[in-house]
Amino acid sequence: MSALLDKELKRQGETEAMIIKGTLPRLFDKSYNVVQKASAMDLSFNRKRWNPDLLHITGYLEDIDKGGIVCSYFNQFRLFAYRGKIGIELADGSVKESNLLDETKGQLWLQLSAGGKLFIKFNNRVVVEASLNKDLTKIGSGFVTCGILQGQELSGRLQTYQGRISDLLFSMNELTSAP
Repeated sequence: MSALLDKELKRQGETEAMIIKGTLPRLFDKSYNVVQKASAMDLSFNRKRWNPDLLHITGYLEDIDKGGIVCSYFNQFRLFAYRGKIGIELADGSVKESNLLDETKGQLWLQLSAGGKLFIKFNNRVVVEASLNKDLTKIGSGFVTCGILQGQELSGRLQTYQGRISDLLFSMNELTSAP
């Protein structure tokens, strides 16, 4: 029975330690933090309270030359850093990504407006700028993750992150570093 439980947990992308810790991210007034290889389900959030006009995702990335999935945001988009490029893959499969970057570690900052205006900065330099023409800032069904895809193991840019992601913070409307 134990082997069957372990197999199912692995299929779902969970570990026994994750279950013991719980599924809720560290929630603050206008932000929340998800640690690497963790996730939280959409039902963990108050949709009326978490309703950003401007979404900020910040964190420190190492090994973007190996990289993989940085985060998945409620089936709206997947942010990745892989083979020296940083980008976003939308639910329809379209991709917006940077040119090849010289740095393999640094500060990531994604800004996405409810109107679909996207900026991704790396080490304080804009590396992706696009107009997505739709609101992807709201909570959809599914999970928000850090460094993994919930219940999936893919290869390439959406592989489990092969490096370190520190302090991945999702902020609403204004960039904040404090609760």
